[in-house]
Amino acid sequence: MFFLRSFPLFLSAFLLFLPTAFFSFFFANQLAVMPDCRNYFVFTPDTAACNEVYAVDVVIYSFTTFPLALVSIAALVTGVYLVAASASYAYSRFVRTA
Repeated sequence: MFFLRSFPLFLSAFLLFLPTAFFSFFFANQLAVMPDCRNYFVFTPDTAACNEVYAVDVVIYSFTTFPLALVSIAALVTGVYLVAASASYAYSRFVRTA
């Protein structure tokens, strides 16, 4: 069974994903309270207030901030792995046996 053989990898990816995702989203959301936040808007209209920033602009800001870029990439990669491993487990558990 794929899931049981790779459970240590799944667990380590989950433990890596939690702090990296928290770190990147917490510090990237500081964009809303910055005084010059409008300089970082890409998709958010210029007429919007700083606390109405779009989520995609928050992600772009986190990738442009150097320390957060590496952390965000780690969170993205482990998040994709967690979704893929969970989908593989669900497929092998529920679809194949039916």
